[in-house]
Amino acid sequence: MASSAHHVTVEEERSAIDNQLAWHYAQIAVLTEKHNAFVPILRLSNELLARILTIYAAESDCLFNLKWTRVLFVCRRWHELALASAARPLWSFIAIRFQSFNCSVHRVSTQLRRSGDYPLTIKIKLYESNACIDSILNQAERIRSLHVTGVATYVYHLIDRLTALSLPILHSLTLDPSYKQDELPGSIVKALPDVIFDGKLPNLCELTLTSIAFPWRLMGNLVALCLSHSDNSVKSTPSNFPDLMLMLESCPRLRTLELDSVLPSPGPHEHHSPVDLPFLELLHLHETVATCTALLAYLRFPSTSTVELKPQNVHIGADIKDVLIPLHKCIRSRIISALRIVAFWIEEDSGREGYCVMSFNFHTPARRSGSLTLTCHPRNQRTVRQIMKKAIKTSPSLSITHLDIECATNISEASWKGALKLLRAVQLVRLQAHGGGLNFVRALSAMETADPLYTTFPRILHLHTRVSGSQRWKDMIPDFLHALEDYLRTRLAKRNMLETLELKDDLFRYLLKHEEEIERLFYMMQGAGTLLYNGALFDPVQAREEREKMEDELRDLWEME
Repeated sequence: MASSAHHVTVEEERSAIDNQLAWHYAQIAVLTEKHNAFVPILRLSNELLARILTIYAAESDCLFNLKWTRVLFVCRRWHELALASAARPLWSFIAIRFQSFNCSVHRVSTQLRRSGDYPLTIKIKLYESNACIDSILNQAERIRSLHVTGVATYVYHLIDRLTALSLPILHSLTLDPSYKQDELPGSIVKALPDVIFDGKLPNLCELTLTSIAFPWRLMGNLVALCLSHSDNSVKSTPSNFPDLMLMLESCPRLRTLELDSVLPSPGPHEHHSPVDLPFLELLHLHETVATCTALLAYLRFPSTSTVELKPQNVHIGADIKDVLIPLHKCIRSRIISALRIVAFWIEEDSGREGYCVMSFNFHTPARRSGSLTLTCHPRNQRTVRQIMKKAIKTSPSLSITHLDIECATNISEASWKGALKLLRAVQLVRLQAHGGGLNFVRALSAMETADPLYTTFPRILHLHTRVSGSQRWKDMIPDFLHALEDYLRTRLAKRNMLETLELKDDLFRYLLKHEEEIERLFYMMQGAGTLLYNGALFDPVQAREEREKMEDELRDLWEME
């Protein structure tokens, strides 16, 4: 008997193929998950990955502009992570700018929702009325930091609304209504109402105010206080020195104190008992010479504090004499080993002020932390020479072994000679191939010739020279190298050579064009000291090969064009 054959239909065959595909896809998913388990980042927990994302957003300055949200498109896990509770701190940084520029009610509402109940950090720039303000103020109890700048009229309107709110966790407050203050209506009082500080800000620790008065007597327990043109709103008379000292006395935990044009010059009888600020880390003063002098005399702070002095109207050496006594006391309490000089000014007949900064440090190389910086505005080369001499004499100059003059662009040869005679312990100098650096090398050569026994100036052991890519100083490089060659020749004749000469070419191209000059420096240093080029030992053969390679690459580019 013939058996009946079973014919497979198209539908059955298609179903079998689909089943096989599903099985294979399932196997691929399992194998992919096992394979991805070997990738280190996928082994991290969501909490740790969110922490890494937070550090990235903060370090790359992407917290407020939301550029960190690009990670949402990396993969599904990262997208889910960015919307999860672990990432709520990232959404809590909210910036409100122009209504039409990256700021909408929908965006702000989305950030507020995704940040959950996490404390908010708010930056507001008010140059027009903005509907987003209502959404922010409705969350006043969550605001941890509030930074407001913009047109004075809008800023004061916002301040009026703050008086009706409670800000229980506000830690930092910054208000700057200085823009277009002359357009304010006469009915607006240019001051913070007392009611704001009457129990509404119980956790305020950082206060930054610009061009707005406030009640000094109501301040207390601040950690940071930064004032610019901010008077005392309690009195009708101008702010005075005793009022300021009383306010500082009520803030013994201060770590940052910045004052800019807050006080007129103290009167001759305005004295106060010393105020201790044992935790102070930064003192920044941009006041009159008399105010700077009084504050340095009556404030007691650690010798490790960073001090930045910008006394107003200091143009000649005589202008600074009053502040030298407390400055001398402040410097002598520190361990000073490095001096950094930044100087630039216009010609005297231009009618513009110069700029000179002298920074005394106990770090090597010099850092901002723990330094003492003096900023003045000399009128010409003679006055900068006066100011430099007086400031250096105030310091323990015999302990200064490092001198950084990379940014001293146009100090004259005579000024350098006067400074070097006072800095007799300097052993290492950092300079740049510009006008000030050229004059410095010429001053060294002249002093080497005039005083071979080193009785009136220091014996330099290490000279670190940098050549920048500035077009302004490019044409000065040949003269600088020739001056450096003359200096080394003088040292070589006295058998008293540098221990280290370093040449640093920022763009790896300017010094290669002066191969012959550098080779002469190399042969002068050979056997007596070390010549470094961009941090490595200089090799004439290698330098020649690099120059030829660079020329070949340029030639190929020209031929392609």
